[in-house]
Amino acid sequence: CDYHTPEYSTFPESREKKWECVRGIDQSFGYNRLSKPEDHLSRHDLLNDFVDIVSKNRNLLLNVGPRGEDAQIPEIQADRLRWLGEFLSDSGEAIYGTRPWRRAEGDTLEGARIRFTCRDDRVFALISDAKPGAQTLLGLSADGDVRAQLLNGESVACRITDEGLRVELPETQGEVVRVLELQNVCDSDD
Repeated sequence: CDYHTPEYSTFPESREKKWECVRGIDQSFGYNRLSKPEDHLSRHDLLNDFVDIVSKNRNLLLNVGPRGEDAQIPEIQADRLRWLGEFLSDSGEAIYGTRPWRRAEGDTLEGARIRFTCRDDRVFALISDAKPGAQTLLGLSADGDVRAQLLNGESVACRITDEGLRVELPETQGEVVRVLELQNVCDSDD
């Protein structure tokens, strides 16, 4: 085949060749009147799955299923599309036109999950479930004067430690994924 399109599953690692994850918003592919709210992707799972997919050189094909009786997209599905739209409106710079970085994923010392993307010399760290305050991005070192900022341009205090890049995340309003643009960072394994 020339293009892999696994349904409801992903590859655990980044792949050189682009591929696409295909899935529905709930456990069905299309509209299922018997689906319960808990059968649908949560905001947390949708956004985390999406950034994981992008960081590993993939696309997400998210199926929407209109109701058969009136051809309308159910509100529960439309909500998920809005969640993606809101995230992309705020953080699309770390998604659109990016590629996987030297490594696709990592963790913070404090237990948050990180996915990385890059464009040109810009590296983006998409951090899930990070609490405000100190977060140490494990395994990162500096290649010059290291800097970190939110996508809105707000600088974030940072410094290199023995464990990695320590950043001070500002207070948040319930964001599932926090996005930092990093400058002059490199993978400690390089």
